Amino acid sequence: MDSNLGPPLDSHFSEFFGTNVERYEDEQFNQLDMPGGDDFYDITTIFSEGAEEMDHGSLLMTEGFELQQAMNAFEIGEPRLDTGMRDESDNKLPFNPLTSLLPGEVCWIMDRSFAYEMLWHAGNCLPHSILTIQYVHRLSDMDPELLYLRSAVVQEDPERPLELITVVLRSFMSGLMKCCDFSWRRLNEGSTREMEDWQSDKCEVSFLEGVPPVYLHTKLDEADFWLEHSYKVPQQWREPLRARVRLRNVWLQMLGLDVHKDSQKLQLLLSTAKQHLATIRSHPSPEPSPTSPARLAFDPHLARLLTCSVPLRILDVPPVSETWDSLTRFLDDWVEVGRLSSAQNLATWELAGSLQSYSRCPMPAYLRSTSQLTFYDGLLVLHNFMPSWVVERFFLETMGIRYNVLSQAIRERWKGGDGPPFAEMERHFTKVITPQLQSHWQNVPRRRRGLAKLLLPWHKLYDLVVEMTERLETTDEVGFILRQIPNAVLSWRLSVIREVIFSGFQLDLYTSEERAFAYLYAAQTMEKHISCLEQLSGIVPAGTPTKAEIDFNVQYLTALQLISMALFSVVTRLMSFEPQRLQLNFIRRYKWAFLPEYDSITTPDSARPQFPSFLPACKEILEDTYFSPSDYIRLARKILSDLIAQPSHTNYWHSERIKFIGETIAACDTLDALPSTTAGIRTFDTGLLLWDPTQNHPWFPTLSLQGADQRRRQLARPNIV
Repeated sequence: MDSNLGPPLDSHFSEFFGTNVERYEDEQFNQLDMPGGDDFYDITTIFSEGAEEMDHGSLLMTEGFELQQAMNAFEIGEPRLDTGMRDESDNKLPFNPLTSLLPGEVCWIMDRSFAYEMLWHAGNCLPHSILTIQYVHRLSDMDPELLYLRSAVVQEDPERPLELITVVLRSFMSGLMKCCDFSWRRLNEGSTREMEDWQSDKCEVSFLEGVPPVYLHTKLDEADFWLEHSYKVPQQWREPLRARVRLRNVWLQMLGLDVHKDSQKLQLLLSTAKQHLATIRSHPSPEPSPTSPARLAFDPHLARLLTCSVPLRILDVPPVSETWDSLTRFLDDWVEVGRLSSAQNLATWELAGSLQSYSRCPMPAYLRSTSQLTFYDGLLVLHNFMPSWVVERFFLETMGIRYNVLSQAIRERWKGGDGPPFAEMERHFTKVITPQLQSHWQNVPRRRRGLAKLLLPWHKLYDLVVEMTERLETTDEVGFILRQIPNAVLSWRLSVIREVIFSGFQLDLYTSEERAFAYLYAAQTMEKHISCLEQLSGIVPAGTPTKAEIDFNVQYLTALQLISMALFSVVTRLMSFEPQRLQLNFIRRYKWAFLPEYDSITTPDSARPQFPSFLPACKEILEDTYFSPSDYIRLARKILSDLIAQPSHTNYWHSERIKFIGETIAACDTLDALPSTTAGIRTFDTGLLLWDPTQNHPWFPTLSLQGADQRRRQLARPNIV
């Protein structure tokens, strides 16, 4: 690798021939003919005349000339595809890893290295980010012990001590590569998808896989000790350098921890990392001069010298303040993962996962992969429980009853020949709940696909418990409780359907003609969900967290249903009302609800979308003279405001849920200017509605300020008789 990254071939050529290079080249040029001879003729006119009868944009291909050959021909000489090509902008001075640097320049190199590390965690390729750092390829050349063995003669500069390179920068870069090793392994273990969430191509570069982490911790400690006691470093630069070395050391320790076994140590390290980051912010590194050797430490064209399978791409390095902001968010998300590792209830995992999937700044892939493995590593749940544990938590958190009590009551009231199908039911539960909770830490498109695939297994489980309860003696009070088991299962399935529908708005999947049905279907789904929760609320003991969560969700879903119905009534004007076209869009969009496997299930799917009732529903709501979209929005806003004022019945994630509810209230504020009557819907300008999940609410549109102000002026205008 060192030979590939050494001086250009031209320099070796010049050293070999000495000063006679130019004379040698001239003599050889005079003696040799041009390749192919020198009797060339211009045939441009032949091609121009032959192409006169061709249409613009058409392509004439000879036999055997296909797309692969065309791409190969295009790649030659194309810098974006030919990673080995050098252009004029890539004529830099050769890099020497032992070039002396000022302390401020070393700080700048460390800061920029953190920036490239964050860019990799943001989903960029290694050869475009971390592997553009020259030092990570030349660690052996920076070893102080090997320098003495080679009898290297380096001229000492009091302002630029060599130890800043051989002791400080070398240990920092070694720690960086080991951090990449730990991150790469964790990303490769989890359910994050390569090319969607992260890039695994290491370009055959060593990440110090065989080096023990303890050795690197020792080297970083030695660098910290040298910075603290060496007279060679000015006093004003000791603390900034030490903070950066210590942050790298703490970062390396955190990546090597087991979240479950070392949760307390992880929280301590996270707190320490934030302290070091605060010190770094207060001691920013100066921007090096254009001629500074520190700028040679980063070469965006370095990928052409690596075994790289991706085209060359030069990343825009963000300002250092944005890097520290990204690092702070990374640490904050890490704190959340640490808290989740000790959360032994399904509702917390469902809430935390859903909220992070709604965020416009979701967790980086590394932490999402860590979260998935923290909940279930393929063998144990939360590294402590068998998969059947999720069944116990399901009934306790959904119905407020322990599974052993429930199963005993089922056995006592069983009327069938064989015993109750507990084993089959437990298998179904573990097959749906575990992947559902893990899916919240996938990227949003894959999360939507994963949730849609779980709807069929959820319905099979619902069919199983319906059949089971039908074979029970349910005439007494306990029997009434047992009859609510299907509602408990259905409530979870309906929440999945709601997430699938709303995620379509978050991903901007729906066309203008599809939004009306999506909002109507969401409102219908939430109406069924509210009914299930109200029936479950009658059997859950008062004063329990389960009871409080059910009451909270009933109010929350009621508000979302009101908003959905108001928007459904308004966006009906965006449709063309061509039944054939609408039906084709419907079949394409909701194909997950009409899989042939549903036909073999005895219990019908009561939550299946129904297109035949869609157009009559549009007509009915537009003919309802008492319906007021703006009143629905105001009522939803009041319900959401009351939820915010309620005391917390959750712990760490209550503030995050309240924050999301606040965003929904803000969406209601902009939608307050919707028409107040169905007559106003016919004249309402739907172009004022803006769906922008990247800036506004992920599910609901905002009404432009111009339209909102105009509506308020109309409402304030006095009536003239």
